[in-house]
Amino acid sequence: MGLFAWLYFPLRSAAGGVPFGPDNMNTLDGFLNLALARGLTVNLFHFTLAEQGQRALVFLTLLGLQFNLLQITLAVAGFAALVWRRWRVALLLGVFFAVNLAFIINTVQDVMAYLMAPFMCVAILAGAGVIAVIAWLDRRPRLAAAPATLPLLALLLIAPPLFGAANAWRDVNVNGYTAAADFADAVYRHFAGAGEGAVLLADWEHLTPLWYNIYVEGRPLSDDDLILDYVAAGTANPWVEHAFAALDRTGGPVYVTGYRRALIDAGFRLRPVEALSGDDGAPPSDLYRLLVPPPTDDARTSAAPPAPQHAVGRAAGGVTVVGYDLPRADFRPGEVVPFVLYLGADAPPEAIIFPYVELGALAYDFTTDSHWLTPWWAAGEVIGERYDLRLPLDLAPGVYPLRLGLRDLNAGEDVPFENGDWTVALGEIAVAGEPLAPAPPALLANIGHRVGLVAARAGLPGLGTPAPWTEPLVVRPGDAIDLTLTWRALAPIEESYTVFVHLIDPGNQVVAGHDYTPLGGAFPTHLWIPKWLPGQTVWDPYRLVVPADLPPGDYLIEVGMYGMTSVRRIPQFDAGGALTGDRYLLGPVRVVTE
Repeated sequence: MGLFAWLYFPLRSAAGGVPFGPDNMNTLDGFLNLALARGLTVNLFHFTLAEQGQRALVFLTLLGLQFNLLQITLAVAGFAALVWRRWRVALLLGVFFAVNLAFIINTVQDVMAYLMAPFMCVAILAGAGVIAVIAWLDRRPRLAAAPATLPLLALLLIAPPLFGAANAWRDVNVNGYTAAADFADAVYRHFAGAGEGAVLLADWEHLTPLWYNIYVEGRPLSDDDLILDYVAAGTANPWVEHAFAALDRTGGPVYVTGYRRALIDAGFRLRPVEALSGDDGAPPSDLYRLLVPPPTDDARTSAAPPAPQHAVGRAAGGVTVVGYDLPRADFRPGEVVPFVLYLGADAPPEAIIFPYVELGALAYDFTTDSHWLTPWWAAGEVIGERYDLRLPLDLAPGVYPLRLGLRDLNAGEDVPFENGDWTVALGEIAVAGEPLAPAPPALLANIGHRVGLVAARAGLPGLGTPAPWTEPLVVRPGDAIDLTLTWRALAPIEESYTVFVHLIDPGNQVVAGHDYTPLGGAFPTHLWIPKWLPGQTVWDPYRLVVPADLPPGDYLIEVGMYGMTSVRRIPQFDAGGALTGDRYLLGPVRVVTE
């Protein structure tokens, strides 16, 4: 009877009106595609035999997050006791555990969810361990009568509620997680009843809360206000294709959720939409207006020049600071200040003129990653881009002045404004309240005040040198370099991060590398609910294979993280909170052929 719930899918599919696929679940083949998860077969057995040691390290890391040392010890004792006295039960549990683990740990994506079955085996074995300890004491009356026995048994019995109470303070539930509802409410406030005839290109993470409101809560969105366009993977450039299709079929503006690098590479502009109507003034998550570079007569994409919340009108180096958006002026330590800057030029300079920001004593020397640089501008164009100001977790309460400067990156020197000043005042930001999380310990790298690189080791299999190292690791073409990165969660993470581990040449070109979700897909930083809890530490192994045709010479290993959808690197900070770049160099590598 419990399986009757599955009939909802073919019945709902047959009824029609569902805005997303699959639409063939009313057929046997379509229903089996869903029930048997056939689409996930591409994720199976992703790792090679040589990587099984690293996969075992991943499992041990995840096991340590789920159980403590006492529980794991009891599970080992319980399995040994079953082998000795109930070997059939031990064989059943052992085979079930081993087969599931071998299958799951070699699969990518959502591994944490699938590990619940092996974890249940560990819990059962821990219970068997408790029974084995009690039985062992029962056969030894003198030990059972010892003064230490009663407290030991009491500990075994009350340990589960004690462990539960110890973890009760952690944010492991979704009661206060309102990001999806907040996004949906912001979209309704801005578009419902506006008659804009807009199109929203979005992934399923952003469309799901909107579909829920439309089809479950009965809050329709008129096509005269907003058309929802689901962008799914399946083609080489799905966002670009949907963008052109949206421009062809509507006379209204086109919006997109998230910074999409593919649209930038295709020649579009993405203007941040920071201030939406509403009492709280809260913007939706990374909503951008799709534009094409001027000149154009297309009213759908050539929006009127932006009207920044705060006008500036100061020029330096041929670039005019038109203004900026700052949705509010009060923040907590550790929050991200979504600072949008509008720059323009009548005749774009050949040199790269790039902004930097000072917030009190904090220096934000942004990297050029994912920004539209001045030599690429069109004449008269106003470029609006986000330059997030990430506040340190230990930033003291106070009022901090905000100043902006421009720098000629080709010459490596600041550019003065027309009045001779090197910076222009932009107002103040007040910092108050409790920080998002405790201040971090000493780290090799602080990634966005969200993740810390605690330690790293690298070397040929079986060897390892702690980072940072100065003497080059000597390898040959075809060798494998094993790396183990130790991450520490510093604060709740607002998006999914991708780890990059690159072997780069002196020109910063990647010659070998891995870009993947932490722990090989097993431990995403953000997926449906917050999974990385402040204070957690995990081991994240990687293997870099030196290309067989790589020329001899000196190389470097760089590590860091970037947004999974935006492909923007997450900035890194020093102990004082100043922005230091977007990567950490572990050390040099020397490739030899002799």
